[in-house]
Amino acid sequence: MNNKDVVVTGVTTGIGQATTKVLISKGYRVFGSVRKQSDADDLQKELGNSVVPLIMDITDANAVHEAAEKVGSMIGDRNLVGLVNNVGMVVSGPLLYLRISEYRRQLEVNLISPLVVIQAFAPLLGTDKKRQGNPGRIVNITSSGGKVAIPLLGAYSASKFGLKECRTRCGENCCYLASTS
Repeated sequence: MNNKDVVVTGVTTGIGQATTKVLISKGYRVFGSVRKQSDADDLQKELGNSVVPLIMDITDANAVHEAAEKVGSMIGDRNLVGLVNNVGMVVSGPLLYLRISEYRRQLEVNLISPLVVIQAFAPLLGTDKKRQGNPGRIVNITSSGGKVAIPLLGAYSASKFGLKECRTRCGENCCYLASTS
């Protein structure tokens, strides 16, 4: 039985995949979110049983809560060691001409969905006092785009700035902020 379980969102490519590989190399079991079964299959082939794919779109609150239930059933009465909110996307273009639906999608994926994920997994991270072990840590992956707005990336910068503020809003014990820069 593994006592080091972590949830990482967006493990198909990039930072999420690299984070997953590092965690596995350090003895963690990673519950990694992907959106397609083919990505789950590829992940299992490459990384084996140390990764448990969670097929979910983080913008679908029901799917996120179902994934949390699956993880909860697999870890028993223990707490997760951590949650890494990694999923993100970029909507680019001049704000004057950006469709409002695209701006909303940017905020939904990069800012609102991480909160949905945090709320769904919070009981497994230690808010449920019936669980065993130390409370888990929350890491929100953000970007230097949350500090300085870059031309044509205003929507992205707005979403990443909001995510960056988690530490200020939640306090030291709620969120640990990691930056990609």
